This record gives sequence, C-alpha cells and structure tokens, in this order.
Amino acid sequence: TRNAVEGIAALLALRGEDAGAENAERAARRTKTARIVRESGTALAAAAIDFVRASSGGEPGLVTLYYGGTQREKDAQRLSEEVRSACAGLEVEYYYGGMKDAEYWISFDE
Repeated sequence: TRNAVEGIAALLALRGEDAGAENAERAARRTKTARIVRESGTALAAAAIDFVRASSGGEPGLVTLYYGGTQREKDAQRLSEEVRSACAGLEVEYYYGGMKDAEYWISFDE
C-alpha cells in the first residue's frame, strides 16, 4: 500500500467473507487518504472538511481520523464533531495513530 491508512483498510478487508489478496488490494485503492500537517496557516478543521467534502462528493461513507503530532484525544473528538456537523450523512470515527510527522491522517471509505 502507499501509506499506513491504506494498509489498515487492506487488513480489514482480509477479515470479510471475500477475504483474499485481490479484495485487500481493492479496499486499499478504494480508500481515499490525506495527511494533515501544521506547515501552513490553514486551520486543521478546514483542511479536514475540505478533504472530506472532495472525497465524499456528498455520498454517505465512513471518515476515520487518526491523530498524532501535538493532537490529543479531545482535539480529535472536537474535529470529528466538526466534520460530522459540516458533512451530514457521514459516520466519523477517531483513533490514536501516534505519528510524529503529522497531526492527522484521514481516510474516507464508501
């Protein structure tokens, strides 16, 4: 896979009824991902919401936030609420990712 978030999607696909390398590869390629860092003045929430809107195209799906960098659980919880509020119809989850080089990795799955 191209990044850890795609790898997680592939691993989860291996647990389903259609488990197999081909299904795992499809799951990884179907997952849209973004890494958000604090290198610009762009607000984290605005960057996350822009990514989710562009990725979802208004369709339902699952957004997963993996937080790290200087972010804490309360920050991820607040961001998940902002994304959920701005992008109705989406499920939003967050997990500790522990990465030091990014504030968030975000994925969107249909």
